Amino acid sequence: MIVDRDSRYTKQHLGWASQHVLARLLQEHEQTILRDLKEFVAYGNVEGAYGSLRGHLFEGFAHRALATGRVVTPRRLDRSSTDAEAAGLRRLLGANREQEVFSHLVGEELALDKLLMPKARNLESLDSLLISSGGDVVLFSVTVSKAHGAKVRGLREAVQAAAQALTVAVRRKILLFVVPEDLVPAFGKQKYGAQGGAEWKAAWPQELAGLEQWVVGIKLA
Repeated sequence: MIVDRDSRYTKQHLGWASQHVLARLLQEHEQTILRDLKEFVAYGNVEGAYGSLRGHLFEGFAHRALATGRVVTPRRLDRSSTDAEAAGLRRLLGANREQEVFSHLVGEELALDKLLMPKARNLESLDSLLISSGGDVVLFSVTVSKAHGAKVRGLREAVQAAAQALTVAVRRKILLFVVPEDLVPAFGKQKYGAQGGAEWKAAWPQELAGLEQWVVGIKLA
């Protein structure tokens, strides 16, 4: 694993050296440790000494599941969903997706219809995204915690970048929390935050108008 720092050396976070390293680790140990890993990831004390490791391990499994469509039925958090909304999201999540790594949201051509993963692993508010050629934008936020708010600035930057990549208008904007399957029933609507950790109180950005909030579970066994 490596430690990433920002350009001012004011922030740092632990991450995998590459997606290849993570894939090899999971491939070599998946069958032998899956049962123990499931218990480890589902352990409630996500703020404890192993909280960061638990989250990183689950993130690896979650993205593999998202790329192959192995997810449980999504549930809308901010209000009741229509049958059409739920069916549309299930279609997006049910397809096999090639994974592609990108370096920057801004100034880089983002691929359509692929599971896009940031190289630096330090995007604000999301861990990956999907920009469908039909205009749907899904922002994935992977967590093992019941409380996992999202920064409005990061969401807005991602939607703006997705709009630039599309040749059609953005149709749906979806913030999708990806959690262990056992956590789905207890996972409620999440708060939106401003910089510095405060709850968002300002006017809602036009770029995020109509943003939907959903949760989906990942089977670890």
